Amino acid sequence: MANKVALVTGGGRGIGRAIVLRLAKDGFDMAINDRQEETGKAVAEEVKKIGQKAIAFPADVSRSTEVKAMFIKVLQEFGRLDVLVTNAGVSQLNTLEELNEEIWDRTLDVNAKGAYLCILEAMKPMMEQRWGRIITIGSVFAVEGAKDFVVYSASKFAVRGMTQAFAKELGPYQITVNCVLPGYIWTDMWCNEDAKFAKMYGSQPREAFDKITQNHVLVQKPGEPEDVAPAVSFLASEDSYYITAATIPVGGGTPLF
Repeated sequence: MANKVALVTGGGRGIGRAIVLRLAKDGFDMAINDRQEETGKAVAEEVKKIGQKAIAFPADVSRSTEVKAMFIKVLQEFGRLDVLVTNAGVSQLNTLEELNEEIWDRTLDVNAKGAYLCILEAMKPMMEQRWGRIITIGSVFAVEGAKDFVVYSASKFAVRGMTQAFAKELGPYQITVNCVLPGYIWTDMWCNEDAKFAKMYGSQPREAFDKITQNHVLVQKPGEPEDVAPAVSFLASEDSYYITAATIPVGGGTPLF
């Protein structure tokens, strides 16, 4: 994928960082979005050590003005955009008593609206060059909603539906749009949720995660960010040209609920 450029939102840590480093190894120059500029810059330095060009672009993907400005800068710096990975997201475990409008708005704004705003900007240069790969990061909760994750589940269902709809819109321009559905992947985000599980249900740290992953088909391999990146790598490649509107679960056989 020499001379091609990929933008990963939420690329400063966890699954996003693993995707950035994998795509860099595939030969992409990398535009790295993260709300925290220093985190994005740190990953950019890792990419440069691999031998690819990389620049960090801080922006809140839920704000259209910041998203537009980010894409203008990306095109100014690289001159093109070939792959978009909408990975930026927030998760919040909530009991029914804790649910409120503020939680709904923030979660949907980042997870669903953020992906939507980025796709709107990315599709413009991709339509002009008549080639592109858009990969949204959903969740297994986009197939069946999960207890204690009402709002998060709703946001990921929205991402999955949006992926399928955009695939139909952009297919004539040779742009594929697919959704990767991570299962239980041990990241900082899940670590925070695990601490909440421990408080709510009286479990020990990581106990909830380990108990859930015991039900995986691959019980010997709890999920790590690097387990998600290969699926994104394939969908970003030329080899995936005949796959679009697909949802691909990456969770070691994570059971639905």
